[in-house]
Amino acid sequence: MDTLDSSTPIMSIDMMACESVMRVHVGLIWFYQHPPTSSLEKVVQKIQVGVDKVVLATPELGGILRDGIPVRIEYTANTKVSVTSIKVPYSYIEMEKGGFSQEKYSQIFDIIPSITPDIEGLEALRVWVFGLSCGGVAVGIAIHHILGDGMAATDIATSIGRACVDPEYKPVAMWSSRNRKHEILMASLKGDEKVDDSWISDWEYWVVCS
Repeated sequence: MDTLDSSTPIMSIDMMACESVMRVHVGLIWFYQHPPTSSLEKVVQKIQVGVDKVVLATPELGGILRDGIPVRIEYTANTKVSVTSIKVPYSYIEMEKGGFSQEKYSQIFDIIPSITPDIEGLEALRVWVFGLSCGGVAVGIAIHHILGDGMAATDIATSIGRACVDPEYKPVAMWSSRNRKHEILMASLKGDEKVDDSWISDWEYWVVCS
């Protein structure tokens, strides 16, 4: 996605000065050895439900990056993130024996973006479901580092997982003013206040996709 729906107002959030941006993605993958009870298509649909709920709570996650000073995320109130489905010729046991080598199993690991010097137009969040040859699945997410660190990515993934299986769950906005995390983050980027590397860690549920 490199454009936004112009039929709704485009909003933006300033992240940090251009020269301060860590131009990399944070990618996480969860592997599930046992085949889910549903087809791969059903798993994708279930994950999509969770993604939709999380992005509804934090629409910035469905936005795109705009390079500049400061770097911005542009988004709309009805922005979406589509879950991508990919079948790969690897089994869980094969990858486990191979130490989950990123070079050996490139059809999974090369999908997750890493260093991205040119960030203009990049998605803030991407989500994949990989169908393994053994019938198992892997779920991958990637956020750009300007959104947060590995703990932030883990919290987003666990919130997606809980939203998949709990109809009553209402995800908390990523930058909720109730806990000042966004204000603390912004202050730390200006050098006014120190914040540790894991500035978002409210959720405790792991991704469940079967």
